[in-house]
Amino acid sequence: MSLRNCVLVLYLQVETRAGPPRILSVKWGAAGSVCMRRTVRSTSDRLGPTATNAWRLESLEPRQLLSTAFDLIGLTGLRTDPRFAGVDGSGVTVAVLDAGVDPTNPIIAPALRTSVDFVNMGPVASQHGTASASVIGSRDANIAVAPAADLVSLKVIADTPGPSTSFITQGLQWVLNNRATYNIKVVNISLGDGNRYTVPNTGGYRTLINQLEAAGITVVSAAGNEYFSNQSQGVESPGIDSTLVVGSVWPDNVRRNVQYTDGAIDILTGPDRIAAFSERWTGSTFLFAPGANIRASGIGGVPLIEDGTSIAAPIVAGAVALIQDAAFTFAGRYLTPGEVRTILLSTADTVNDGDDEVDNVANTNLDYPRIDLAEALLQVGLQFGRLSVGQVQAQFIANPDGSGTLTATAVNVIVGFTSLTSVDFYLDIDRNGAFSSNEFIGRDTSSGDGLSTTYAIPSNWAPGAYLFGAVVSNAAGQRGPTNTFSNSIKPNLAHRVFYAEGYANETTIDEFVPLVNPNGSTATYVVIAHYEAGPAGSQMDVVLETGTIAPHSRGGTQTSARNAVGLSLVRLNTPYALEVQSDLPLGAVLSHYDNFNPGDALSGVATGEAFSNVTRQSWWIP
Repeated sequence: MSLRNCVLVLYLQVETRAGPPRILSVKWGAAGSVCMRRTVRSTSDRLGPTATNAWRLESLEPRQLLSTAFDLIGLTGLRTDPRFAGVDGSGVTVAVLDAGVDPTNPIIAPALRTSVDFVNMGPVASQHGTASASVIGSRDANIAVAPAADLVSLKVIADTPGPSTSFITQGLQWVLNNRATYNIKVVNISLGDGNRYTVPNTGGYRTLINQLEAAGITVVSAAGNEYFSNQSQGVESPGIDSTLVVGSVWPDNVRRNVQYTDGAIDILTGPDRIAAFSERWTGSTFLFAPGANIRASGIGGVPLIEDGTSIAAPIVAGAVALIQDAAFTFAGRYLTPGEVRTILLSTADTVNDGDDEVDNVANTNLDYPRIDLAEALLQVGLQFGRLSVGQVQAQFIANPDGSGTLTATAVNVIVGFTSLTSVDFYLDIDRNGAFSSNEFIGRDTSSGDGLSTTYAIPSNWAPGAYLFGAVVSNAAGQRGPTNTFSNSIKPNLAHRVFYAEGYANETTIDEFVPLVNPNGSTATYVVIAHYEAGPAGSQMDVVLETGTIAPHSRGGTQTSARNAVGLSLVRLNTPYALEVQSDLPLGAVLSHYDNFNPGDALSGVATGEAFSNVTRQSWWIP
C-alpha cells in the first residue's frame, strides 16, 4: 500500500503536495490525507507571520513553561498531585512508526532505545517523526506527555513529496517480535492512506493489530486531516483498525483566521473547538485530543509549533504510557488495550461539533469524546489501585494460666485513591488453612496505618503458628482481597525462672531484670508479678510486660513502684514474686535497688541476685 506521511511541520512556509496516501500533517495536498498541517496565515493572526515575516517562535516565550494542551487534558494539575508522584511513563516504551526520529535531538536522544529503518531511502530522520516522538516521550516535560517513557523509532515511510511506499506491516511485525525486549506497550502511527473509512477492516492491518492487542500493546493512530475535502464522517487507515484513532481540537484561542492549503479555515479558535481540518467519526475507538498549536521539537532540537491529527495522536500515545505506568504502580500489572480504551472513553469530556466552532466546514452537530487524562488516571487508581495490607503483626500477652490477649495489627495498608473505611481481621481458629465467617475476630475503622483489633485466646489453645487474614475497604465502596499472613501466637513459654522476693513499701524501689538471648532466633518473654495479697477484686497474678528479644541480643524489664514512663508499675506494700517465662532458654539476673534517690539515675545499693534455674509449670503464693 502507498501512504503519505501525516507530517508535523514548522510553520515557515506553505507547501502543497499532491498524490495518494502520505504523512498526515496539515497539509501536503488537496487530494491526499495529512496528519499535520501547514497553514496559510492571515495578517490578523496574532502569533502568525505577516506577509513578509516568518513564524515568530519568540511569541510563545510568555508560556514557555506551560502548555495549554496539557492544561486542557488535566496533565498540568496531575503533575502537582502527590497521588501521582512518579507517574511519568517510566518503564514503558512507545514505538513510533513514522518517517524516522532524529537520534541527535538533545531531548529525544536519552529516551531513544533503538532505531530501525525499513525504507532505506532518504534521510534517516524526519521533522514529522521527530516532532511526534518529542511530544510522546522526550525528556522535556514542557513538551512531552510522558517525559520518562522510552522510545523506539521505526522508519516505515520516506519523508519525500508525493506518494511513498509504506512499510507499516513490517514495523508492526517488528514490534510484535521485539515487544518483550523493549517492554513496548504503545504504538503511535501518525500516518494515513488518504481514504475515508467508517467500518473497520477484517484483514490487512487489523490482523496484526489484533495480535498486538492480544500481547498487551495499544495502537494509537491519527484520524486524518481531510475533512474539508469530503465533509463527511470517517477516518483513514490504519486508524480505522487501531485501538484508538485520534482527531484534533484546539487547546486555546491564541490564533485566529487560520487557513489551510486545502481550503479549510478556522476563523476563530478556542479550547475544545474542533479543528476545521480534522476528521471526525462516531466509531467506538475515536476520540479527540489537542492537535493544533502544539509545541514540539524537531531535527537538531529546533522548536516547532504543530497542527494536525499527527500531533494529536502522540498526545494520546503519551497518555497511554502514563496510564500503563500508573497501572503498574498502583495495581502491579499493565492494563489490556481494551481496559485502556474503556478508561479513556468512559472518563473523556464531551465536545460538540457545531456548538461554538467558527469555521467554513459543515459541522455535524454531534457529540464526541475528548481525552481527559486527569480523570483517566484517577479512574486507574480507583478501579485498579491495590487495596492491600503489607503485614499483619501479632502480639500475644499471656496470662499465668496460659490464656491471653491477642492484638493483631495491620501495617502498610494501601487503599487506592480514596480514604480507608475499615480493616477486617480473620484468624484461622480451626487451623484448616481457610477462613469462615465465624473466624472473623474484629474490625478497625480508624484512619491511617497501624489499624488493630484484640481477641481473647483461651488457655486450651495449642501454641504455634496461626493464619491471619486482613481485608481492606475504602470510601469508594471497594473491598480488597483477603491478604494472609502466618504468625506465631501463644508461644510455648515452657522456660520459667523466678525471683521469690519483692516488696515495695515506698516509691524508691526499682528492680531491673536484664535478659540475654543467646539463641539464634527471636525469643518471646513475659514478666509476671505474683502478689501475696491485694485489694478486693484485684488480680493476684498480673502480667507486667511482654516482649521479644532478637537473636544474640540483650533485653529486659524494669519494675518499680514509681509511676514513670518506661517502667512497669507494681503495687505498694504488697509482697510479690517476679517470674519470667520464655519460649527459649534465657540468661536472667535481677538487680534489686533498695535506696533509689528520686531525680537520679538508678543508684543506691544494688544487689545482683541470680534467678533460680528451675522450670516450673505454675507459680503460687501459699
